[in-house]
Amino acid sequence: MMRNVRIAVALLSSAVTVVGLLWWMSPASYPFGARDRVTVSLSHLIEHDVAGPMTVVAGLAGLALSFTSGRVLRAGAVAQALFFGVVLSDAGIMSLLGYGMALLGPVALVAGLVMAGLRGRPWGFPALGALLVLAVGGALSGVISPGGFAANVVASFGSYAGRLAWTLADAVACAVWVATAVAAFGTGRPMRWTRPEAVARWGRVATIGAALCPLPYALYRLTWLTPWPTDVDPAVLDMAPGRRAWPSRSPASAARC
Repeated sequence: MMRNVRIAVALLSSAVTVVGLLWWMSPASYPFGARDRVTVSLSHLIEHDVAGPMTVVAGLAGLALSFTSGRVLRAGAVAQALFFGVVLSDAGIMSLLGYGMALLGPVALVAGLVMAGLRGRPWGFPALGALLVLAVGGALSGVISPGGFAANVVASFGSYAGRLAWTLADAVACAVWVATAVAAFGTGRPMRWTRPEAVARWGRVATIGAALCPLPYALYRLTWLTPWPTDVDPAVLDMAPGRRAWPSRSPASAARC
């Protein structure tokens, strides 16, 4: 296994070194920094003349680490994972997850209901039928617009695909180093916390915690449905009344009434 990990690390680090040189020598190729569209990240504060050399060093260090083992490899893998997972990572990963859910979520839901029905779950096919009725009814009534949804996704990808590609590449680099760290810390036997009896103890708590993580932001954004939206000008929301469950109390809205 470690042989495959070393090969992956060497290939990744070679690519990282080339990218670092590109960013260093060609400022226009650098996707982060002050002109970046994604501002929620450390990389938004780092310009090409700093990020380029840092990335070259990370690539060369990664190549060196591919020939090491033991403590050096473990420490280096953790440091590399932090570099790609914290320093170069950004909120664009949330956009990737959002697009993934938007495109694959409905497919996964239908597939799950079909599998439930085939496995004899009494609610599988009825739930699938109800979902299809809702989908057809929504499309006929205009509430759901498959064409509009597809056009929106295509337009968004057209203007944002390049930026998301860098985010995806950074996520892949981080994942490779995380896998390397796990392999380097491994002893050939399953780690104690991954054993079934251990997972049964902490898995439920971790799952509930992960499900609750987005709840504060969801509640925060739900205020946009009310007359008291947070962090947005009510007049902006008035331009799209479909976003509101109650009419705005903004002066602009009152003037139109």
